[in-house]
Amino acid sequence: MASYLSTSDSFLKYCRDERRLSAHTIRAYRLDLIRFWEFVGPRFPLLELEGVSKDHLRAYQQTLTYLKARSVSRRMAALRSFFVYAESEKLVAYSPFDGLRLRIRTGRSLPRALGQKTIECLFRTLYRRPVTSPQAKMKKLQDIVLMELLFGAGLRVGELTNLDVERIDLESRSVRVNGKGSRERIIPIVSAELLGALTDYARTCHHSGADGRCFLIGRNRRSPLSADAIRRAVHRMAKAAGVGRVTPHMFRHTFATLLLDRGVDLRVIQRLLGHSSIVTTTIYAQVSEYSQRKVMLSANPRQLIKSGRLQVA
Repeated sequence: MASYLSTSDSFLKYCRDERRLSAHTIRAYRLDLIRFWEFVGPRFPLLELEGVSKDHLRAYQQTLTYLKARSVSRRMAALRSFFVYAESEKLVAYSPFDGLRLRIRTGRSLPRALGQKTIECLFRTLYRRPVTSPQAKMKKLQDIVLMELLFGAGLRVGELTNLDVERIDLESRSVRVNGKGSRERIIPIVSAELLGALTDYARTCHHSGADGRCFLIGRNRRSPLSADAIRRAVHRMAKAAGVGRVTPHMFRHTFATLLLDRGVDLRVIQRLLGHSSIVTTTIYAQVSEYSQRKVMLSANPRQLIKSGRLQVA
């Protein structure tokens, strides 16, 4: 009889080798599986994998009320995938999720994009930042590359950490991105600032003892810049500019929203973002509609007539 822990290991190996999920997703799955067993294990010491029931899953979900609905949904989805795998491998007769209805009201929040003034302030503060040492100069170059790629190419944090030197072609002015599900896409470099940032960083950081294939280099100059390091860099830049809370993903949302506002076809935005389904991309259409509503509220022709600011012939 297969144990929960051994099945968890084989499931995670399957996710990595066959489903080709990212290291970030696999880490999240591992934590979700551990957290579930930390709940049921002490309460049911003799419980085996085969014995996990719908009641166990419901009881576990009830302990997650302190989390946001989206986080609860993700944790339960990880468990569902795990038990589907166990059933397919005939490690359990059936998945306890079969016929189970979990009421999780996630809603659908609109992505938060950054305003033009915020973007301008971030770039202005970053480019004007003084450097007092070679290390400070290298750090500034890296921060510029980060922000230019986040805003000018709409990359995810995970895509930045996995960006190899060989995927950046400065001659053809393009970046090959290995996205979710190992889906590759090509982002054209059309911004002179982005091209200049990539060129300067490559010349400075990859001709001064850097080792390995990763383009964005961590502190030890041999491993890629971590996702946490990227988030900290964005937080630090936002704090220096005094623009409030900014996350790396907000640049991606801003990239997509600005393209849509300028009439770019949704299918083109889908390819640039690396979405597997157009349904995911349609959320930016809702953001655009929200922007249009704000414009109408501030410049409603009927309201202008009422206030006397608009003359009717």
